[in-house]
Amino acid sequence: MIGSARTRRFFAPAIGMVVSIYTSCTIENQRAIERGERIVVGVNAFQAAAGEHDEPVDLLQIDETAEAGQCAKLKELRASRDNSRVRTTLGELRRVAEGTANTMPAILDCVRAMATTGEICDAFRDVFGTYQETGVL
Repeated sequence: MIGSARTRRFFAPAIGMVVSIYTSCTIENQRAIERGERIVVGVNAFQAAAGEHDEPVDLLQIDETAEAGQCAKLKELRASRDNSRVRTTLGELRRVAEGTANTMPAILDCVRAMATTGEICDAFRDVFGTYQETGVL
């Protein structure tokens, strides 16, 4: 990972160029598949005959009570943990993420303090933001 915010801003145009090249290659690859110039088993060649796999697939259905149960567990966790320690460890994770150091020890400290996955991800989003794809055609 590229370190400081200043360094990331310096490399941003290069990263954008790489994404643009990757997107162009992906589009050309898809067109080659559609024209039949590139064979992909099960997509444009060697497909199952019509009716060969028509039996319905059992999809996992999750009962709405499971969501309520998980929300109750999360509320209980947040009430029983040391929220001051969680805030401290998440702050340390943000500080480490802004630099070039290994973030894993800080992540483990957050986990030991009972920070949730969402809270840890939010700390990274605070530092790095969220990737926004730009349309390239």
